[in-house]
Amino acid sequence: MPRKKKTTARPAARRDDNEARILRVAERLFARHGYRNVTVRDIAEAAHVTHPLIYHYFGSKRGLFAAVLDKNQGRMRAVAEVSTGAEDTVHNIAQASLSRSRTYQMILARAFADGMRPADWPGGFPGIEAALARLMAELPAGHGGGEAEVRERLAAAIAMIHGWVVNEAQLLELAGLSPEDRDAMRARITREVVELIRPVLPPDD
Repeated sequence: MPRKKKTTARPAARRDDNEARILRVAERLFARHGYRNVTVRDIAEAAHVTHPLIYHYFGSKRGLFAAVLDKNQGRMRAVAEVSTGAEDTVHNIAQASLSRSRTYQMILARAFADGMRPADWPGGFPGIEAALARLMAELPAGHGGGEAEVRERLAAAIAMIHGWVVNEAQLLELAGLSPEDRDAMRARITREVVELIRPVLPPDD
């Protein structure tokens, strides 16, 4: 009976597997402990790879951090691209932030709590930037508050989303709500965010 040939993973496929695992682990650790409090060795140990391999793939800890963020920022860009108009953009970005991009929000919260400045955040803030650009473009002519009010209302909306994401379990308990109320609360916050920015939207026809 002929002997079966031993199959080995192709180098490219093995690299893809390693990179994907490293990114998953790094994302989880950055969200849980913050960028400053996680080392490349921590990530390597949790991902079951050597730390030189991480440097080989990503160049540096910051390069790995940027790669983790890029995956999440790509999701926000995709949400913005399929949105039509300022109101739809704000609604969809809020919805994504409260559900599919919660880990990204946690990484952001940890990094900012540790003193990272927005200017040092790799890749920028595509969701916020898209919402701001469309709000500015659609600001009704002669609006009393002007661009300053747009920025103030958007900042308040971000605070509402960010605060809920970071403290969702505690806020549910504080309000006497159950974990089963989570989705309803996320939907309510999305509606409230839209209402918050409505005064700087064009009037309905």
